[in-house]
Amino acid sequence: MSGTSSHILCIGAAHWDVIGRAGTPVRLGDDVPGRIERRPGGVALNVAMGLADLGCRVCLCSVVGQDAGGDALLHRAQASGVDCRHVVRISGAASDGYVAIEDGTGGLVAAVADTALLDAHVDAALHRAETGARTAAAIFLEANLPKAAVDGIAAMAHRKNLEVIANPIPRSAEIPGEVLGPIIEAAIHDADTAGITGKAVTPYLLDRVLDLTEGRSLEANIALVLNNAVLAAEIARELRKID
Repeated sequence: MSGTSSHILCIGAAHWDVIGRAGTPVRLGDDVPGRIERRPGGVALNVAMGLADLGCRVCLCSVVGQDAGGDALLHRAQASGVDCRHVVRISGAASDGYVAIEDGTGGLVAAVADTALLDAHVDAALHRAETGARTAAAIFLEANLPKAAVDGIAAMAHRKNLEVIANPIPRSAEIPGEVLGPIIEAAIHDADTAGITGKAVTPYLLDRVLDLTEGRSLEANIALVLNNAVLAAEIARELRKID
């Protein structure tokens, strides 16, 4: 990064994750013993804390309630080295949250993500992002934000002459949404019918989609990984020139 004031601006969700880990396999309606953990969550906050751990100067832009949970969350983030000056605090509102249940194998049983506060005040977050971007060397943008917010941040980056890098799958390897959508729905239905749960769901779905696409899904994933590697190498080469 150039200049002592430059930083990485992370824009997106910040909330507490509450994870319930059962000691045994879980079925619908079960009441089982286990452990409950609360930890900082939200894609933007997780990335910000990770970057801070690596020694980067990083600022968080998000929306958090003016409540005890929000106070504790920002205190934890700041203690980790994250600058929270661009976080919007909403008076009288509870902070967003995420609750998940894991079974005895560590597989996800169910989860609920409550991002209503961020969704309702995303315009205020965009306004703060404008300020944070003035001295930003780079912007990390969480793709889970509403499309209008993503479009707004892309437009802001254009106005400030900041690069926006998006790397889609090569068009030659892309499976059209109208083709892939019904296949994914069929694979999920097959998993439900077969009683597949926990950690077994993801590999089952990948294998089923592979079968239903006659191998095209694997080819698409390989093409995406290779395309990401090529772009990462190009970016690293250009950054070396700057250094």
